[in-house]
Amino acid sequence: MIKKAVMVCVVLVLVIVLAGVAGCTSANPINPSTTPASTAMPSSTPAPSSTPNPSSTPAPTPTPTPQPPGPLPAQATVSGPSSVVQGQPIIFMTTLYSINEHKNVCGAVNYYVDDYAAGGTWNINPSGACSASSGNLVLASADTAKLSLGTHTLKIDWLGDSNYGPAQASEPFTVTSSPTPTPTPSPLPFQLVGDSATHVYHLPSCSWVHLISLAHLVYFNSAAEAEAAGYRPCEHCHPPT
Repeated sequence: MIKKAVMVCVVLVLVIVLAGVAGCTSANPINPSTTPASTAMPSSTPAPSSTPNPSSTPAPTPTPTPQPPGPLPAQATVSGPSSVVQGQPIIFMTTLYSINEHKNVCGAVNYYVDDYAAGGTWNINPSGACSASSGNLVLASADTAKLSLGTHTLKIDWLGDSNYGPAQASEPFTVTSSPTPTPTPSPLPFQLVGDSATHVYHLPSCSWVHLISLAHLVYFNSAAEAEAAGYRPCEHCHPPT
């Protein structure tokens, strides 16, 4: 009896399980036609770049033409005596110097006295002697004769050329008057002075000479001549005998 009851229970359980499975299957039928197809993944391979169009290639940039360098800086100097006698020549030393190249250069400069042209141009290092260190600039006698007494200024002006830039320099100097020459005394026509009253002869510079009266003045060319006339030398001035 017990075995029959157990058997019945097992059968009921199986029926219930089968009924549940059948219900789930009918509620969610699988339709093969509605199964979603797998979505294709886009390719990650980059698309090849487009070939450039030859007509759109940029034109090459033209190479700039190098410009020639500008003139190099130059330095001018002038030096000379601090004074000159009016009507006498004066010589100045002038130079042109390349600052970058550390060498002297040559060329023609304009020169002025007190900002007035004094002869036009002057060649520094003439005849192409560029190795020379300087050139002499001469103000002739006729130039200084025209200048007034006092201080003046000589200026040189280098205008420059294609190689070197312009430069200027100046130097003051003083024009003085000619010294008045000291007159040279003319020689006396005699060497000794005698006094006919005392028969003494003297040097012309003797202090006793001015005491001799005009009537007693006697002149001699030598001591021998005076002594031959009977005169003796002065004991004050001691003329030669």
